[in-house]
Amino acid sequence: MEQLAAQRGDLLQQRDRLQTHLEQLRVELETLGTERTVALEHVRAIEDRAHLHVDEARQELKMLQQRLEREQREHDKRITQLVTQQDALRKALQDSERATAHQLGRVAALEAAMAKWRSIPVAPIKNVARKSQSEAKTKPRSRARKGRS
Repeated sequence: MEQLAAQRGDLLQQRDRLQTHLEQLRVELETLGTERTVALEHVRAIEDRAHLHVDEARQELKMLQQRLEREQREHDKRITQLVTQQDALRKALQDSERATAHQLGRVAALEAAMAKWRSIPVAPIKNVARKSQSEAKTKPRSRARKGRS
């Protein structure tokens, strides 16, 4: 009996130790469970923020793409306007060059006429002037005007 009582005492001590150990393990398990829950919440919060950042980046990218497309259209439109303006300026330059050449021709003709008139002696010029005045009176005015222009 004593042996059984001693064995019983040992078993009770062993049971108490195991219960204490079990209680420590339960506390550790609860602590680990709480830490796991906190860690999962932290991970979810980080994932949510990451998703939010990704969504914001997508929105910003979409806006930037729209802006780029709009600016490309405006750029193309401006290029077309500039090409049209350049063509108009070329045509205006050609017209101006043509008009300048025409005016230079007129100037040369007038200078030649002036040189011709300067080379005629003074006395005959008076006779020519009188002669042309008398011709002008007999000729219709439209011919006299044609000679001037």
